[in-house]
Amino acid sequence: MRASCITFLCGILYAAVSAAAPDVYVVNSITDDYFGGGYPTAAPVVGTEIDVTLTPGEYEPASFVLRADKSREAITIEASALSDAAGNALAGAEVDIRVVKAWYQRSFGGYAPSRYKFMTSELLVYDDELIRVADKTNYLRLTNGDEREISATNNLKGALTPDIDEFPVRDATELQPISLADGESRQFWVTVRVPDDASPGDYAGNISIMQGEEQLVALPLTVEVLPFRLARPILEYGIYYRGQLDKQRPDGSVSSEVKSKAQMLADFRNLAAHGIDNPIIYQSWRSGQLEDVLKLRQAAGLQAENLYTLSVNIVPNNDGVITSRLGEQVQEVILLAEDYDYTQVYFYARDEARGEDLLYQVPFWNEVRRYGGKIMAAGWPQTAMYPGNFNTTGGEEDLYVSLGTLSRAEAERWHGKGRRIFSYQNPTGGYELPLSWRRNYGLLLWQKDYDGAFPYAWQHSFGDGWNDFDHHRYRDHMFTYPAVDKPIDTVQWEAFREGVDDVRYLSTLLGIMETEDAKASPYYSNAEQWLAALRELPLAQADLDRIRKEMVSLILALSGYVESDENDLQTSKPEPQPAGPNGQMRLEWVTSKRVLSCVTFNDERICGLPATKEHSVAIPAKDVSRDFSVQPISAEPDGNDLLLSLDVQSSWRSSIGIDSRRSLLGWWRFSEQGDDIKDLSSYGHDGELKGNASYAKGWIGQGVELRGDGGFVNFSDIEIPENGSGAIEGWFRFNSFAKDRVKNMALWSGMYQHGDNNHFYFNRTNEHFQVGALLSRDTWHHIALTWNGDTSSARMYVDGHYVPISIQRNVENISAIDGLTIGRKAGYLGGLVGRSSNTFDGAVDEVRVWNRELSVSEVRASWQAGAGRLEIRVDGEGGAGNDWEVFGVNAAGQELMR
Repeated sequence: MRASCITFLCGILYAAVSAAAPDVYVVNSITDDYFGGGYPTAAPVVGTEIDVTLTPGEYEPASFVLRADKSREAITIEASALSDAAGNALAGAEVDIRVVKAWYQRSFGGYAPSRYKFMTSELLVYDDELIRVADKTNYLRLTNGDEREISATNNLKGALTPDIDEFPVRDATELQPISLADGESRQFWVTVRVPDDASPGDYAGNISIMQGEEQLVALPLTVEVLPFRLARPILEYGIYYRGQLDKQRPDGSVSSEVKSKAQMLADFRNLAAHGIDNPIIYQSWRSGQLEDVLKLRQAAGLQAENLYTLSVNIVPNNDGVITSRLGEQVQEVILLAEDYDYTQVYFYARDEARGEDLLYQVPFWNEVRRYGGKIMAAGWPQTAMYPGNFNTTGGEEDLYVSLGTLSRAEAERWHGKGRRIFSYQNPTGGYELPLSWRRNYGLLLWQKDYDGAFPYAWQHSFGDGWNDFDHHRYRDHMFTYPAVDKPIDTVQWEAFREGVDDVRYLSTLLGIMETEDAKASPYYSNAEQWLAALRELPLAQADLDRIRKEMVSLILALSGYVESDENDLQTSKPEPQPAGPNGQMRLEWVTSKRVLSCVTFNDERICGLPATKEHSVAIPAKDVSRDFSVQPISAEPDGNDLLLSLDVQSSWRSSIGIDSRRSLLGWWRFSEQGDDIKDLSSYGHDGELKGNASYAKGWIGQGVELRGDGGFVNFSDIEIPENGSGAIEGWFRFNSFAKDRVKNMALWSGMYQHGDNNHFYFNRTNEHFQVGALLSRDTWHHIALTWNGDTSSARMYVDGHYVPISIQRNVENISAIDGLTIGRKAGYLGGLVGRSSNTFDGAVDEVRVWNRELSVSEVRASWQAGAGRLEIRVDGEGGAGNDWEVFGVNAAGQELMR
C-alpha cells in the first residue's frame, strides 16, 4: 500500500547517517508506470518512510528507490527486527527485499514485432547481476558462470524446453550486494509478511543501507498489524497453468511446459501465496501422472471445491462420433478427484471456438454431463463481427470464461441461465501493467458481477521463456519466470495478489455485515452506503489504497473496535485535495490513533469513516464547474469566490494550456453561443458545430453534446502531417460505449472506439490502446493522445493513467490530420455526409491540439488542473469569519480531540 510519513507517527525518523549518502525515495509499488522504467521520475515519490498495514498471514508490498550520490561498490541492504513501543518483538515477521530489474521486453500486442524493444521494470530478483543489460541487449547469467543473450530474434515457432543442465537459471536466496554508478538509480521491492498468530499493534524497525561497516541510510519501516484475519475471497481465483510432469524427463526443464515434481510443488506454493487456490490442470489423464499433480496441489495447500482440467480431450474428432471411452475417462477423472476432496470437475471445451464449431461440441458436452462432469469454455462475448458464446449456444456452458473487457450485462445473461462467468485476457497474461492487474482482477470483477478469474497464463513460453523476442509471432506470457528450483516473481504478479487481497478485504467486510452485532452497530448504515457507492465508483479514477483503508475502517467499526486512550491523540495539518470522480472536494489529515473522521461546517457536523488514522472527509461544494481561463499558461479563479463555511473557500476547476514555441494549434473551451467556436490559441483556428451537435453542460462550464446521431465538431484549419508530431486531449463523457452499440464509435480524426472491446484504435490499422477497463459511462474522463512519428511512438493517457500502444504485426504510419473532427473518425470535406451511426455518443469539453509531442508531466498537469481544487483560507487571510475545526471521536462517540 502507499506509504505516508507524518512526523509524529514515524517511529524512527528518516536519517542520512553519513554526511554524504545516497538519496532514498519511497514510491508507489503498484503502478502502470513501470513500463519504460525510469525511476524515480516515472512514479510519484510518496514519502521518506515505508508504512505498511496488513492482517495476520497477509503479504503486503512497498517500494523504494536508491539514487547514488557517487559511484559506490558493495552496497548491502537489510531489514531490522520489528518491535512495538514497549520493545516487544513481532515474532515470525518477514521483511523480504528484492531488486526490481529493468530489462528489454517486446512491445504489447498479440502480434507485436520483435524488433521493437522497450526498457521495462519487471523482474524481482535477489541477485542484481542475474540479468545484465547493454546496448539494448539482455544477457542472462547461468549458475555455471556463462552468460547467454536472451533478446535475439530467432523466429522460433514452438516452445523451447531446455533441460536444467542445459540452461541452469537460479536466483540467489537473499539480496546480494549491489553497485551503483554516480547518479544511478535502482528500485527495490519490499514484501512484509507476518505470521497467522501475529499480535495486533504498531511495530517499527528500519531498512539499513550499508557500505561495509558504514550505515549510509536508515529507512524507517512501520507496520500496523490489524486485529482480524482476512476471509477467503467471495470470487474464485484460478489461472492457466501449463506445466506438466513427464516420466521421460523427471528432472523437468526451464520452461512453462515440462516440470519436475519439485518444480511443480514450488510453483503451486507460489500460486497459493499469491491468492490462486485453483490453477487449471493441463496434465493429461493418459500420462498416468494426474494423481501425482493432485498430490502436489494438496501438499502446497491449494484448497478448492471445484477441479478445472484439460486432462481429457472431450471433443476428440470432427466426425461427430462419441465413443464410450469419453464417458469412461470422465468418470475416472471424477472418481480420482473425489479422493482429493473435489466435489465437482469441469472439463475444458475447445478453446475460443465460434459459430458452428461451438454448436458441434454440444452433444459431447451432454455426454460429459451424463457421467457427472461439467463444461467450461473460454470464448467471446458478442462482437461487431461475430455472435458470442451466449448468442450461439444459448448459455449451454456451465462455466463461461469471457475474453476481454468486463461487462455487467454479459454477466447478467449467464446468471439468468444459472451459469457462472469468469474473466481472462483483460489484459493478456504477463503484461507489465501492475495497476491494471490489481484493478481488473480485483474489485472490478465484483463491480461487474463476475464469479471469478482465469488469467492466461502464469507462464507460457512461446520460444525460450526468458527471451521475449525469439518467437516469430508472439511475446511470452509470463507472470513469473522459470528457473531450476523455483519461479522468479514480477511486479505484475505481486500486483495481481493485491487485487485478490482487495477482494478478500471486501469479503471480510461483507461477512461481518451478515452478523447480528454488525447490524446493530451505529455504523451499519454507513457501511451500506459506502458499499453502494463503491459498486458504481469509476475505479480507474479511484485510489485503490484508499479504498482498502476505508474497508479496514468499516471492518473495525462494525467489529466494535475502540482505540486505546493510553496515548494523547496527535494530528497533522489538514490538507485540501483535488476533486474525486464525483466532483467532491476532500479535506485530509492523519491522526496517531484510529478515530472517527469529522469536520464542522456551519455548526453542522459532517463525519466520514470511523476507526481510521488517514482521514478524508468530503466537503459540500455548491458548484465545482465554474469557468476560468487565463491564456496561455493556466486558468485561475475569476475572483468571484464560492463561499464555504470552512473559513472561506473557492471551489473551482481550471484548464491549463502550455504553449511552447507556438506549438498549441488550438484550444477550444466551448463557452460561446452559436455555431462558431472560438480558438483561444494564438492561431485563431475557430471551429464549427455540425449536424445535431449542441451546447450543454461540460466538465468546466459549457461543453458540447454529441448524441451519436451524426453530430460532430469540425476544425478545418488544423493540419498535422503524416507521421509528424502532435497531441490531442480533452474531457469526454460517454453516454454509451461502442461495445454497447455493437459497432465502432468515433472519438476524433483517425481514432475510434472498437465495438468488440471498447479499446481505442487508430483508423484502418490494428494498433490500439487497451483502455476499456479505464472507462465508465456517464463519467467525465480526461483523454490524451501524443505521438512523434509512427504508431510505435504513440502514447495514450486516460485520467492520468499511462496506456502503452499494442502493436499488431507491423508498425503503421499515423495518418495526416487535414482538418480535425471531434466525434467523427474520418476527415470532413464539406457538407454533412448523411446521418452517421458511428459518431461519438456523449459530451466533450476543453479540447486542445498541439503540433508536438507532450511529456507525461504536461499531460498529467492538464488532467490534474481539471480535477478541481479546494483552497482553505483561515480567518484573517481572506476568510469571512466562519471558523472550522477538525476533531476525532472513538467508536463509542466520545470526543478525543478538539
